Amino acid sequence: MKLREHKAALITLIILTGCHDAGAPPPANLHPALGKPWKGLDRWFYPEAKTEYRETGLAQTYTRPADTSLPDGEIWSAAAMTGAHQTLQLPALVWVENLSNGRAVKIRLNDRGPMDGRRILAVTPTVARILGMEKNPTPVRITLDRQQNAALGYDSAAMPDLGIASPGRGTVTAQSLDGRDKQVFDADAGRSKSRKALSMAEALPQTYIQNPVYPIDYYVVLGSFYQHRVAARVATRCQALVTRDAGDGSNPAWQVVYGPFLTVEKTDDAQSRAQKCGISNPRLLVR
Repeated sequence: MKLREHKAALITLIILTGCHDAGAPPPANLHPALGKPWKGLDRWFYPEAKTEYRETGLAQTYTRPADTSLPDGEIWSAAAMTGAHQTLQLPALVWVENLSNGRAVKIRLNDRGPMDGRRILAVTPTVARILGMEKNPTPVRITLDRQQNAALGYDSAAMPDLGIASPGRGTVTAQSLDGRDKQVFDADAGRSKSRKALSMAEALPQTYIQNPVYPIDYYVVLGSFYQHRVAARVATRCQALVTRDAGDGSNPAWQVVYGPFLTVEKTDDAQSRAQKCGISNPRLLVR
């Protein structure tokens, strides 16, 4: 079995779904936070600072009391473009793409969660609305924004001022629905013509980029292995399939998977089955 791969090419229209005010800005005492390993509902999570991260899985909406203090010093807000991740450094800027409709937004991770290991991301109601998450859970792709996270030091309480990442090739315009607020970005120049620098601590605009939409399948990955015979033993024990892990050759060549599945319910059942087979941390792959 060959797993399908696709790459979504960004088109040059950014649609502003609300005004640029994304709610009250985070407090000025924003600070890096990693944290200790923590126990979720069904598995342990081990926070780790990364410079590169790209993962697919399921996202959900979550809420907290309005006065909740978060690990990085922010106060939780339902209106903010923020979310919770189980292991990435906090804060971190990431792109989140809804794979069911192609919408992609930039958010700041500032909280730990979700507790359910079958989900990889929890977002505020505002992010869920802009992404068009009509029901939970929703298939997403999370990509760490390398340019804006590269200069962030996790041994210091000082937050650097980071420039806006390049939105893509060509010229892109973001305009509010009332027509009063307009910004033009020159991707080739790698900076905003408005000359406004985006600090890690500033509220992110409530915008989304529209990507192409492709059919998707769900797979539950039990593990990746360098040797086929080892992968085959796990596959036999768990009644799963062995597939080639498409990559550049530097990663393990074989994956043991359940799937493909067409529904979230089937993938949830498959993850439970994997844990009963002794796989402590099965992960969901959306392709």
